[in-house]
Amino acid sequence: MMVKCCSVVELSQGMIKRQFWFQAFILIILGMGVFFRLDNLEQKVYWHDEV
Repeated sequence: MMVKCCSVVELSQGMIKRQFWFQAFILIILGMGVFFRLDNLEQKVYWHDEV
């Protein structure tokens, strides 16, 4: 006896929502990484091999 819990449409809609939030999370993390890398760049101390 097989119990059907969810339809294929419900599962695919849930996966699409989850994929959207995952992509949004990745974009936010990448944006924050770029921002913090370039923030106050003129005040940062560099070693001689970085210049």
